[in-house]
Amino acid sequence: ATSGGTGAPSGPSTGRRDRRGGDGGGRGSNRLGAGWIAFIVVDALLVLGAIVFAISLLGGGDEEPLGGASTSPPATATDGAEEPAPAEPTVSETFASESRNITCEVTDVSATCVIAQLGTQPAPVDGCDGTVGYKVVLDADGSVDQPCVPAAEQPQPAPGDTAILDYGTSKTVGPFTCDSAETGMTCRDDATGKGFTIARAGIRTL
Repeated sequence: ATSGGTGAPSGPSTGRRDRRGGDGGGRGSNRLGAGWIAFIVVDALLVLGAIVFAISLLGGGDEEPLGGASTSPPATATDGAEEPAPAEPTVSETFASESRNITCEVTDVSATCVIAQLGTQPAPVDGCDGTVGYKVVLDADGSVDQPCVPAAEQPQPAPGDTAILDYGTSKTVGPFTCDSAETGMTCRDDATGKGFTIARAGIRTL
């Protein structure tokens, strides 16, 4: 009876050790599974981050030229553009005074007169390798200019076949009218009245 009583309690004791072992083994398995899950999640996040970073780099490289192009200032007429060429005349007439000392060429964009002889030689002008005072130009904008005339291009009396504008008469070409007189040749812009008079006494701006 004593041996049977001693053997009976030993059975439950072994069963409790088995349950503890089972509980301990279950918790160890759960901890190992959670660690792997965390490791996999971290790896997945790293891979996803790398993919997003690579896509952003590739996308930025493609879009950067477009962005640069969109922010570039628009081209204007003045950026690197050449100045427009002067207007070409569509009509032109050449005539001289009765003395042939003054010759004029008048177009629809300018009136130019030269004189072969002046009463007094003009004074030298700095920067002019020639003379100033033998030629005068009236532009369509009303400006009057006396350009430098090189010595080799000194005006000469009008040739014999040049049309003569008699004293007391006038000639209109485009917007310009020139009046011939014994005292000189006067050309002006009909709209503004601006112009010049050229004579042996010199050039006078109107």
